Amino acid sequence: MYQEMKKHPVLYSFLGVGAVMVSWAASYSIFYYSHREPVPIEGIDRKQFVYWAENGLPPQEFIAKMDTDVMEMLQKQNSEFLSPDSFAYKRVMSILVNLLKNSDEPELNNKPFKLFLVNNPDICTCMVTPNRSIFFFTGLFNIIHRNDEIAAILAHELGHVVARHHKEMMSSLGFLVSKQHKDFKHSRLMEYEADYAGILLLAKALYNPEAAIRLMKALDGIAIDANTPNYEYTNMTHPTSKSRTEYLTSYLPEARYVYETSRKKKQKYH
Repeated sequence: MYQEMKKHPVLYSFLGVGAVMVSWAASYSIFYYSHREPVPIEGIDRKQFVYWAENGLPPQEFIAKMDTDVMEMLQKQNSEFLSPDSFAYKRVMSILVNLLKNSDEPELNNKPFKLFLVNNPDICTCMVTPNRSIFFFTGLFNIIHRNDEIAAILAHELGHVVARHHKEMMSSLGFLVSKQHKDFKHSRLMEYEADYAGILLLAKALYNPEAAIRLMKALDGIAIDANTPNYEYTNMTHPTSKSRTEYLTSYLPEARYVYETSRKKKQKYH
């Protein structure tokens, strides 16, 4: 064997590196599957890997930089931010505060959220970053007008936090832990989970849970094509509004029950 190694040093070096890589991949797979935890939403039967994020990785500086990157990107697009003193900002903030105040979810109440209203009437979206910054685009006011519909938008984003989706994604950075992270099925699954968590948050805060369905129908009416910004990414990572409407409709009975339970509880203490 030694003589063969002397004859073909490159080949055996390559085989040695390959063996190490296979061993590392096997060890990581064992670590990954042995450290998965249930998604912390009753009714969701899925396990997720959040070990690194729960143990301080990546560092807070890295997470905070994501907010800076988003701000810089928006500034390059000449987007402006509405003042916290504006009527629109106060309106959205009061709804956000009400959702958080009526939630008993640990993930929502352990750190404060920041709200930014992006004054861009051409973009109808809202997003929350791993640093708990919510970017609400004023283009949404073109399709939604009621407070419960604004609450539905915010509740969906909070649903991602409840389900620890950011922690799951951050824990998986740099690793191809499974095929689902390549073909975006996993991202679409996360959207369904956030929809489910969101409609229950709506109900707990005594917003009409049917607002989530009205919201989906409103979004379905937006003309989205290849000319729309981030069209390909959104199309790959998000289910269709129609399928999400059907999904939310199936959970309306449960959401209505949560709404009535919360309403009676409030009446009892007032």
